[in-house]
Amino acid sequence: MARRNVFIVLDRSEITTLEHFMKKADFRTRKRAQAVWLSHNMKTVEQISKELNCSEKAVYTWLMKYKKYGIKSLSARDRKKKLAPEQLDELISLSGWSFIHSKGKSKQWEARWSFKKMSLWIKDKWGITLSPERVRQIIHKKLAGI
Repeated sequence: MARRNVFIVLDRSEITTLEHFMKKADFRTRKRAQAVWLSHNMKTVEQISKELNCSEKAVYTWLMKYKKYGIKSLSARDRKKKLAPEQLDELISLSGWSFIHSKGKSKQWEARWSFKKMSLWIKDKWGITLSPERVRQIIHKKLAGI
C-alpha cells in the first residue's frame, strides 16, 4: 500500500544533530535518523523503506512523529520496561506471593495484592509505569524460575 509522501525540511542545527545520531546512536535511532535525512533529500517513503529495508508504514510513522515532536521522536524507547532484580524481589515479598502446590510441571502461586495494586505501587515507589498485564508477565517469569 503506497503511503503519502512526507518531505522534511531541516535547519542547520537539525542537520548537525541528525549527522551525530546517524554516527553515534543505537541501531533503531540511527535508522530513524536516516529516514528523516533521506526525506530531507527528497526521497519518497517507498524509496526510504527500500533503502532501509523496513516497511513503508514504519517510515511514514517515523516521519510523521518527527514532524510532530521533532528530534526527540527519534530516540528508541525500551520495548519492555523492567524492574531491577532487587526491586522485583521486594515487590514479590511485599505483595505476599506464596507457593500453593504443583500440578505436574505447573506451579500454583497466590498473592495478597492484585496486579493492578502492584502496578500502582511500582509507580508510586519507583516512578516506573507498568501496566497490570506487564507486571503479571514479569512476576510469572520470575516465579517460573523458582
